[in-house]
Amino acid sequence: MKGVFDHLVSYAAFLDKLSISIWGVRRCRPLAAVRLGRNRSIGGGCSHYGRIQEGLICATGNPFELRYGRLSQEEFIPEHRLTLHSEFAATTECGVNAVIGALFRRPVRSSVSLLEFTFDTHFSMSFVQHHSLQRLRFHSLGHTAYVRTPRSIWQLRIYRKTPSVLRIEFVLRRAFLKAERIEKPEDIFRLRTIPISNKFPLREIRSHVRLFEASEPVWRVISDCRTQGWSAHGFLRACPEERLLRSMQRRFVW
Repeated sequence: MKGVFDHLVSYAAFLDKLSISIWGVRRCRPLAAVRLGRNRSIGGGCSHYGRIQEGLICATGNPFELRYGRLSQEEFIPEHRLTLHSEFAATTECGVNAVIGALFRRPVRSSVSLLEFTFDTHFSMSFVQHHSLQRLRFHSLGHTAYVRTPRSIWQLRIYRKTPSVLRIEFVLRRAFLKAERIEKPEDIFRLRTIPISNKFPLREIRSHVRLFEASEPVWRVISDCRTQGWSAHGFLRACPEERLLRSMQRRFVW
């Protein structure tokens, strides 16, 4: 299936989507690293740009979109917005630099606007619901679970990508990235060490604890401890699955 890489499942994290703000001069004829596709108008009520150029990265077949033709003169709106998708291979720093170099003349200035930090696992949704410290919020259709909202500086999405793969995806926006000193594409390697697991810890009841049933959801244990004025730390410990996510983060493909 597009966007699922068997060798990365339960092994390494990757970027499913990357958006970069770019200031520079476009080449009249792009270099051979990319192949251009459809160019269409996208001007509308909420659009910051007038046109979108679609294309493919020749080395991987991954698609990209370049938005340009600013409709607003606001300084915070970049001249161009480049979005890359990992459909046939994981996006890498080398690939990003090749695309920018193929589309723009030097010098060029770029800034990371948004990325989707992705962990493909063999977990079940029921397991995640049971062991998450936070109660998950489900879309009205019930297929995707969320932590936080689209207006937050980061958001978590959890959904079934294939019958055997559960995708855990951190959507990291500009304010979050800036706080973690991720400004340019070459800074994205910092994702290997930022404390992202603190945003979505998975816990289990310690084996010696008899006060709570093992079947009790972790979020309810947290709630009961707060009611009683107890610290939940003595009752809970990190799951092996949380340690797996941490190791996947350390092996992040970039």
